[in-house]
Parts: sequence; structure tokens; C-alpha cells
Amino acid sequence: MIDNNLIYSYANSAFNFAKKNNTITVFEKELAIISQNLSEDLIKELSNPTISKDALSKIALEIGKKLKLSKDGISFIQIIIQNRRISLISEISKKFTEFFKKDQNIITAKIYVVNKISEQYIEKIKSVISKRYQCNKIETEQIIKKDILGGVVVKVGSELIDSKIRNSLHQLQAELKEECY
Repeated sequence: MIDNNLIYSYANSAFNFAKKNNTITVFEKELAIISQNLSEDLIKELSNPTISKDALSKIALEIGKKLKLSKDGISFIQIIIQNRRISLISEISKKFTEFFKKDQNIITAKIYVVNKISEQYIEKIKSVISKRYQCNKIETEQIIKKDILGGVVVKVGSELIDSKIRNSLHQLQAELKEECY
């Protein structure tokens, strides 16, 4: 069972520490590296209650060196391994990225299309989105969905683009139909 309070607590503490030390970008990358490089088997072994905290600290140090983490990254992985919370690393990394994006005023837009669209149209969609949201940067993820009848569906967070900017998207959809079909 995932403990959302623990995930929030670890990610928030790490974020506040990284922000204080101007290492948010580095820390975000390192959390992703840790999350992507630890196998399920290793995570299970590191959660073994019979392994001493001293041994876990040494293992964490070796993992940190192997992954070429910063001193702070190594300290963080030691803390979560010693506290036997390494099974939460993937979720902690995701939550940290949420804090990072919110702090940096970055939004992510998922663009659902029938066929892949060109970068030119993605830029047009970003322009439409930027009129609705005040942000420093828009990241996009293009998702192919064959069950869409045509055009484009844009989702920002949990919100679908509403009718206020739908007309702009309808114009883009007409152009996309020509490109995609």
C-alpha cells in the first residue's frame, strides 16, 4: 500500500532542501536516475528488515557512487534506504517533479491525436494554451489514440481545454485533418 503522506513528506523535504541550496534541477534529475536504475529485486532486498542500518548506509553510498550522484543525492538515498522507504522512490521522484514544475511555473499538456502531428502544429497548440494559462514553459506529450474521430484533444492537468479556446482548436483541427488524412 502506498503511503501518500510519506511520499509527500519525503518529496517536500527534499524539494525544500534543494531549493534552499539552489540544486532543484540537479536533484530532480538525480531522483529520476535513482528511480529508473533500481530494480524491483534490489528495492525488495533493501527493504529487508534483517539488514542493519549501517550496512544499508554503505550500500546506499555505493549505489550513489555508481549512479554518480551528488553528495546531497547520496545523502538522500541513504536516508530513504536506512528508513526502509526505498520502495517509495518512484513516487517520491514523481511528487518532487510536481513540486519542481509548480515552482518553475511549468505546465504539461497531453495532446491526443489520431496520427502524429508536426512540430509546427504543436507550437500552434502551445500558443493557444499559453493564452489560457500564465506559465513560463509548456511541455507537451503527444499521444496517439486511434479512437479519436479526428482532430486533437488537449488535456492540461486534469482539465480538458474548455469552450473559451475551443474555436482556436477547431481551426487547428481543420488544418490537422488535411495533414493527417
